Amino acid sequence: MGPLVMTGLAALGAAVGIGWLYASTWIPTHEPTDRRVLTGRSLALVSMAFCEGIAVLGVVVGILAVMTDGQIAQTDRLFAAGPAVVGAVIGLGLVVRHRQTADPRLVPHAVVFIVGLANLGIVVALLAYILGEDGPKHPIEGPFVILGLVSLASALAIGRTGARAVRSLERADEIASKAIQAKQIARNGLFQIAGVGASIIAVVLILAR
Repeated sequence: MGPLVMTGLAALGAAVGIGWLYASTWIPTHEPTDRRVLTGRSLALVSMAFCEGIAVLGVVVGILAVMTDGQIAQTDRLFAAGPAVVGAVIGLGLVVRHRQTADPRLVPHAVVFIVGLANLGIVVALLAYILGEDGPKHPIEGPFVILGLVSLASALAIGRTGARAVRSLERADEIASKAIQAKQIARNGLFQIAGVGASIIAVVLILAR
């Protein structure tokens, strides 16, 4: 499994994480009077964007591999699109399953994010098919699998911890809400650093070949 596996794994983790975040919201009965206080919907949306960012970096790694490597093994193309599509199916399944209890205003955002990730995985696979040539596997495989798993875990961690934080906001007062939001955004940043770091290492490995 060469560099393109990072595209698929990052998209898989992000799509599932976004599905978890959507499922953690609830149908609001009223809007807060203080617009500076994030609602559960707002925190979920912010966390979705963090997940999406990790996946986009994974897509960049895949595109860079296609443009610089030239020879892409056929199985690697499948690893770019397959996990991304599987993640989209799971993420959309969570949206459909929780549509009666989750915030309906987040449906368009969640669906666009999730479907977009599947499309990006497919686009990278198509680029590898059109622009690349059948050739041997990338000489460095192990690190890309590990780095892809780091991206996957980072996105899932944002989704899982973010979902718990969003659920805890439903009955929290204003002071507690601000503390929950601050802690979760800090967590998102730490997990994002892990995902960004994995992508930077992958880029260096590709360019250093």
